[in-house]
Amino acid sequence: MHPPYAEGKCAQCHGGDMMTAEPRVPVPQLCFTCHKDFFGNNKVKHQPVDNGECLSCHDPHQSPNKRLLLKTVPSLCLTCHDDPLAAGKVKHQAVESGDCLDCHAPHATNFKGLLKKSVKDTCAGCHDDIPAKQAKVVHQPVEDGDCLACHNPHASDKKALLKKSAPALCWDCHDNFLEKAKFTHDVVEDCTACHNPHGSGNNAMLKKSVVALCYDCHDQKDIAAVKGHADLGAQSCVKCHDPHVGQDKNLLKPSAKNPAAANKNPP
Repeated sequence: MHPPYAEGKCAQCHGGDMMTAEPRVPVPQLCFTCHKDFFGNNKVKHQPVDNGECLSCHDPHQSPNKRLLLKTVPSLCLTCHDDPLAAGKVKHQAVESGDCLDCHAPHATNFKGLLKKSVKDTCAGCHDDIPAKQAKVVHQPVEDGDCLACHNPHASDKKALLKKSAPALCWDCHDNFLEKAKFTHDVVEDCTACHNPHGSGNNAMLKKSVVALCYDCHDQKDIAAVKGHADLGAQSCVKCHDPHVGQDKNLLKPSAKNPAAANKNPP
């Protein structure tokens, strides 16, 4: 029960000798005679709050729900908002648990989407391994705290709540080198087979060193048996081969196909 209602102090809100259903002053000013003004200097306000519609969410007298809510969350939120879980088969656990207020402020905030914190800090509250704090090389969206550049926060048809599958998602920022390629490396259809999408201790955000990655698919004995690989030692495979695409079936770089020309001094 709302304390004034429970104590029979109807005039505290309605006023006058001949009480009516109308409050003695408009809402939310009436509410702020007892409750703290939560607007403050917050830049982003929930639309019902901004419109002074406290009673669109709260019952002024009594409710079976805490905070005198008309319904429990998320049912209350879904009276105005579309069900975010209807967007895909992969659902964010935080959303599926049903408490929108874990991430969102119900009244006002300084962050877009009514988030309680920035996107980066909101995600890091549960995913403390994602910001790649220990990584030598960090993906630019991760460094910028822009998790939503790649992920949907509620639900998706793609695993890991991705907005698109790789490599289509990658082409949103990176040039599509597959379009004009004559030959392609088999693994380029899945960028994350070789690259960590958040951060890595290796250059180009590789999951392992170049040689170690190549040995995941190519047998070391078979590589050593190739005549052109004689006396290469521990040199990186990408010195001669392009890891993505090329005009040669073995993805040889032009300099590797004609090393004499590449090393020839200009006149």
